[in-house]
Amino acid sequence: QKDSIRVELLVDACVSASFSADTSVLNMAMEAADISNKIGYDLGKIRSLNSIGNYYFQRSIYDKAISNYINALKLAEKRKDIDNIIIGKSNLANVYNRINKTNESIQLFQECNNLLLIKGDTLTQKRAAILTNMATAYASIQLHDTAAYYYNIVYDICTQKEIKVGIAISLSNLGSEYYALKKYQKSIDYLVKGEILVNEMGYDFLKASVYKNLGKNYIAIGQKVIGIEYLQKAIQIARSNKDATNALESYSFLYPVYASIGDYSNAYQTVLKYFSLKDSTYNIEKDKTIFELNTQYQTEKKEQTISLLKK
Repeated sequence: QKDSIRVELLVDACVSASFSADTSVLNMAMEAADISNKIGYDLGKIRSLNSIGNYYFQRSIYDKAISNYINALKLAEKRKDIDNIIIGKSNLANVYNRINKTNESIQLFQECNNLLLIKGDTLTQKRAAILTNMATAYASIQLHDTAAYYYNIVYDICTQKEIKVGIAISLSNLGSEYYALKKYQKSIDYLVKGEILVNEMGYDFLKASVYKNLGKNYIAIGQKVIGIEYLQKAIQIARSNKDATNALESYSFLYPVYASIGDYSNAYQTVLKYFSLKDSTYNIEKDKTIFELNTQYQTEKKEQTISLLKK
């Protein structure tokens, strides 16, 4: 039935598919928003708007993501709904981090963290997620010590609360930060624990990142054969998951290693694969840009028409 229960089921389905950019997720979120508007279900409006924003965020259509997140946040602030204010600010912070407005992003994450501390939510999955995203923002501006500090807090929270997926993500993130800090053995120690956990729990979305970082570390300490094996695993998993970011980075580390050991045939083949994937990724970005430009053009046309009608 077209009621609040259906809205919650639809939104929960969207949340379960948070990392998916499939149009079925958008359709569910839009249906939830439509029902919520018709029956005047404000909480459903907030949750569905955030779900729509999440879809556009995954598709890198940031203007639409921001618009939906802001509308959800306004409703949450009107209701003085602290939990959804935190979610709204966190969502906006994630977008700002993606579009290189890192200082704005960190400020919003800090506001979210302060609200959680006021509520007494010091050991919750929600706080772990916000601190993870804040640490990622610090890492993006090369503040790796600060990023590692917050990732360690997240690791402690997830360990105490026995949140397996959070532990796995934290181990992967700590491995990445300690590699950036050139603490290679420390990085390997975290990543090996992560490797065991992701295989035990079947967290396929993390495997490529863990293998890639293990490969980079082993190469850095001179164990090139093991490094190559891990990078090959990372590429295989990343390609099967359509994870272009990890695949490209793994290729970029792999071909110089082949060349350094005199395996020029594999070095050449890897370079070809790298540029082939990069070109296909560029085409996706180009299509997205064309879509965004067309949207802007159509909006401008509508605005011009409205202006003429007013005159």
